[in-house]
Amino acid sequence: MQPPRRQDEARAAFAQAWDYSFFWNILISRAEFGDLRTDMGHAEYAAGGVDRRDTISCPFTDPEQVLAFDPIEAFGRQDHAARLRHIAGTRWGLRKYMRMDSLREMDTAAGVAAAMAS
Repeated sequence: MQPPRRQDEARAAFAQAWDYSFFWNILISRAEFGDLRTDMGHAEYAAGGVDRRDTISCPFTDPEQVLAFDPIEAFGRQDHAARLRHIAGTRWGLRKYMRMDSLREMDTAAGVAAAMAS
């Protein structure tokens, strides 16, 4: 297994070579949700299935509970400025999907990159 820094470099090189146009990430961790989060397990990708996890859980028992869920009541209002300061002070700011130059390079007829960068 490669050291974490080497893995990050390899991941970034692969993403650059394949020119990913979109990355999905919610930029928060499990800890912020406590018991109010789902766990869908993890598919098997690594050799020997060492990364497979069959744990499946959901805090809701029926669709009505999901529809009635109020995240502000459950978690309170979030400090968005604090979230951005956290992102700016960690590795997240170095990733391709957080670099503004990547957005500026994209062909954006609707001007989305210009709006986000300003």
